[in-house]
Amino acid sequence: MATNSQKVAEIFKDQSEEQIINWIIKNMTREQIMSCFDVVLGTTTDEVSDTGDLSDLPDVEEVPDLEEVPDLEEVPVTEQRLTDIRNYCSGKKYVIHKIEDERVYFWYFHNDKWKYYNTELEDFNIQPGKTDSKECGNDTKITDYESVKDAYNNNTLFNQDQLADFEKTKIEYSQFPNINYDKLKSAINIQKEDVKVKGVYKNIFDYSPVLIESVDDNRVYYYYLVNTDGNYRFIYSYETHEDFEQDIINVINELKINDSINEEEIEQIKTNIIDAANKIDPVDIKIINEIYKIFPLNDYNNPYFMKDLF
Repeated sequence: MATNSQKVAEIFKDQSEEQIINWIIKNMTREQIMSCFDVVLGTTTDEVSDTGDLSDLPDVEEVPDLEEVPDLEEVPVTEQRLTDIRNYCSGKKYVIHKIEDERVYFWYFHNDKWKYYNTELEDFNIQPGKTDSKECGNDTKITDYESVKDAYNNNTLFNQDQLADFEKTKIEYSQFPNINYDKLKSAINIQKEDVKVKGVYKNIFDYSPVLIESVDDNRVYYYYLVNTDGNYRFIYSYETHEDFEQDIINVINELKINDSINEEEIEQIKTNIIDAANKIDPVDIKIINEIYKIFPLNDYNNPYFMKDLF
């Protein structure tokens, strides 16, 4: 009967180095792998067979049959592969959604809209040294940037039922891929739909004057506007999701702007608010811009609580 070491040798006979490594990682424990090094490194040169005999290797408890050893082509696609394809397709008419069961799912820009497709992974042939591919080829480079950008920022899809997936994918493309999509959209909707601006404030801004910077499972992190005797500034704060709505209602009420101000005074307040917004940390401004590009309160050209804020 063949020993386990002979079985290992037979399995490895026709395998590449990468396939052998994959087999070792999948089928051997850390202790077994380290014991292989102990055998070789702890033995003198004279004691090691010139023929490379594997008899000195420790027995592996259970050695799978040869057909169970995965080929390189069958190794599951990693997140790095998705990132590689997204990078390769950068600047082209593609938004790559996901890789699933050896197929790539994506939106392609066509007739001023984003249309959803899927195709085999091998169609995205992005091997080193290859300059073109069946998908994301050189003929798909963006030339009309304005129309592509507007359709991207305004979520102009052939099928609006895919809006949630499209927005989630845009978050993955952005500077904050790990943010909780559902919590972020909920916070934006509170600012956009639930809290209404009334009275003199409607002449100054359209929505509660807060700028959401991040969310997690428990809190919303944001800048809110304060008025101290005509001195306007933004203060960083956070609140639970449950209390966020009431908090930004209070933000409006505590501004205490006189109802009888004239148009010139209104314009001066707007200028002061813009000046205050541009004093926010530049790193946070970049993140805020990304958030409101994906979830604009008005539209892409006017995404914030007030026009021309940044």
